[in-house]
Amino acid sequence: MEEKPSFRPFLFASLFFSIFGIGGLVVLFVFAYPYTLPRLLFFVCLSLSLIGLGLPVSYWLHRRFAPSQPPQVVLRSALWLAGYGALLAWLQADRLLTFPAALWLGLGFSAWEVILRWRGKSAAASESHE
Repeated sequence: MEEKPSFRPFLFASLFFSIFGIGGLVVLFVFAYPYTLPRLLFFVCLSLSLIGLGLPVSYWLHRRFAPSQPPQVVLRSALWLAGYGALLAWLQADRLLTFPAALWLGLGFSAWEVILRWRGKSAAASESHE
């Protein structure tokens, strides 16, 4: 029976990203005016906080439904979540976000992850045959 990976390697990263991301968002909301640099910092801090908050969720989902996946997949899933969330926030800031656009972007991110997993399985299978 395969041993399930521990959350311990992801704990420090999750806390680091969450603290700096949420702390940066609080500082921006309290002290910054909406000029160009604070807007860019908003997206950076939003991405950091989504990575930090998405790591435990991604870990739990992968442990529950796909325990045979390597640990890099957990981090990659959290990064996809952060990219998706920042992209949606950017589109909403310009009032371009609609439900169909969010749905199609989510399906595109999911399809890309499926393609990357197929590629990983194919590479692992070809290494085992050599």
